[in-house]
Amino acid sequence: MLPGDPGKLFTFSTIVLINCGLVELSNLEPVGASLVHLCLSNQSITQMCGLSALPQLRHLYLQQNRIAQIEGLERWEALVLSQGCFTLAANSRLSTCHSCRKLQTLWLYDNRLTKVENLGYCTDLRELWLQVIRVHVLKATSGGVSELVSLKTLNLANNRIRDVEEFEHLRKLIALRQLTFRDEHFGSNPIVDHPDYRSFAVTTLKQVCSPRFACIRCATTQAS
Repeated sequence: MLPGDPGKLFTFSTIVLINCGLVELSNLEPVGASLVHLCLSNQSITQMCGLSALPQLRHLYLQQNRIAQIEGLERWEALVLSQGCFTLAANSRLSTCHSCRKLQTLWLYDNRLTKVENLGYCTDLRELWLQVIRVHVLKATSGGVSELVSLKTLNLANNRIRDVEEFEHLRKLIALRQLTFRDEHFGSNPIVDHPDYRSFAVTTLKQVCSPRFACIRCATTQAS
């Protein structure tokens, strides 16, 4: 990916390449000691390989790619894999997050996930974007959303969540401050049309001091 002598070192902290036709990550060793921010959006990348050469990387943006598996995230604090063709094998959903103890921001919107699980080791995760990923429920066999005790922001807009009892899986998230089931850009969930949506949200999620329940504010305004 980087031209020139592969043995020569560079001191780049940020690299942004958009819509360049890249198909792989390679030749990153020259910037390994300094690179903190890497954006490779709208490419044709299918695998996250060669990233072990970037020990300082904290922010990674790979939206609009063709990545099918997440791997090697233990050194990163920010990840975006949005608007791509992201799919996971049945037995390896987010499996590489088992070592992601430093991960703080994870963007997976507009992918093909149907479950949110195997995130239990991401104990410092604070921001999770899961819009448009076809999720029906928040319950997980292991490592689900309910285990993300440091989570502050959770966006679930435009999924297929419809049962107000799903709020129970968020009750333990004492750090949660922003929760979105509907927004103007991504859309909504069936849950926001439930007659008990507002009451369940207020009663169950008392820790959310500034929830972004746009539809609740709308309904209240119309009722008045």
